[in-house]
Amino acid sequence: MNLNYPVLLRFIRKIDIGPGCWDWNAALYDTGYGVLNTGSSKNISAHRLSVLFSGRDIPTGMHVDHLCRRRKCANPNHLEVVTPEENNRRSDSMSAVNLRKTECLNGHPFDNKNTYIRKDDGNRQCKKCSRARGLRPAQPIAKICVLCGKNFVSFVPKSRYCSSACGNTSRSRKFNGALQRTGECSGCGAMFSTWRSATINCSKKCSRTDSLRKKREYMIEYKKRKLASA
Repeated sequence: MNLNYPVLLRFIRKIDIGPGCWDWNAALYDTGYGVLNTGSSKNISAHRLSVLFSGRDIPTGMHVDHLCRRRKCANPNHLEVVTPEENNRRSDSMSAVNLRKTECLNGHPFDNKNTYIRKDDGNRQCKKCSRARGLRPAQPIAKICVLCGKNFVSFVPKSRYCSSACGNTSRSRKFNGALQRTGECSGCGAMFSTWRSATINCSKKCSRTDSLRKKREYMIEYKKRKLASA
């Protein structure tokens, strides 16, 4: 990598050096990280450049973590070279959120005695819940999914979703700040809940029915206008 004096001057001109974060005022990746071309069409992240210019080395496979949690920051004092696993653990991704959990859905602790690490994907699994699922209680619990409203049967008392897809969708929408709203279906008139602001029908069947009704109304109005103009 060509990290010479001219590249250092270009790097310094593109940052606002202050007492706190050093904001990058040039090109950005789609992810929000600063980027600089170091010559021969080679791009490198601004925060990685800052670490290299500060005299530190970045071993192969290592990541640079922002301690200030601001991706545009290029202050070397706010940057730390860490492993990919540690960088993911400090982030706000769904895998990091699950990794920081200290209890399972039923309140059992994730400690050395009660935690099993799956060999296929490396995920944690609660031993007490695994034993409870193996016993299969005689009376399953009938529930209603809080996301899609479907009826389902569960053996876990605190379960709220009918499937892992509904659970992941709900957590993702909450993480991204989406809001659930309640409206009246324009097809059948029933009340329903949705996460989409433009949704007006409670199901695909109502959507097709409503679309055909609007098409018939349009054709009737079109024929009336055509007869009136004749």
